[in-house]
Amino acid sequence: MKNVGVLVFAFLAFTPCMAQAAGAAASLFGVKGVVVQSVVFSNKKIADACNLNSDSLMQVVKKSLQMNGVPAVTAAEVNLDTITPAHIDLLPEVTSMDNQGFDCTSWISLSAQTNSNVIVPPIDTLRNVVVLYWHDGSLVETSQVLHERTLEDSLQKMTMRLADKFKADQPPARQEQ
Repeated sequence: MKNVGVLVFAFLAFTPCMAQAAGAAASLFGVKGVVVQSVVFSNKKIADACNLNSDSLMQVVKKSLQMNGVPAVTAAEVNLDTITPAHIDLLPEVTSMDNQGFDCTSWISLSAQTNSNVIVPPIDTLRNVVVLYWHDGSLVETSQVLHERTLEDSLQKMTMRLADKFKADQPPARQEQ
């Protein structure tokens, strides 16, 4: 139980605060699609002990987004000739703990973001800036046998929330006259 407290503390300490200025566009306004990046495990050895597979989890995220009306591809599927600048990267991260070989506890995080080079005053130097559009997370604790399936369920719920936000933030369709 002590380890769960450490995970919760880490989440609260490192989760960025998000705000929207009055009159500003919604965070996903005009975004045309999502590129799902490979799942990052904080400890690959523990992820293996918990029966977690990066490729299968990444496919769950992609398929769930597509089923909920969000244009999504994996990073491996990106065609540089057709990808638009109006896409965001979705970064799945999993931090797991193996509790004496019986069960696993994982913090799952999804971050929708872009990296841009911009000049930030007062110094006229290009800086790599990460813009966070959306973030969600979930804590999961199960037996090793059920852990991957439970993570898949949690990822599907998170991607449904992202899909809802994506659809709500899109501009209204133009009426043909």
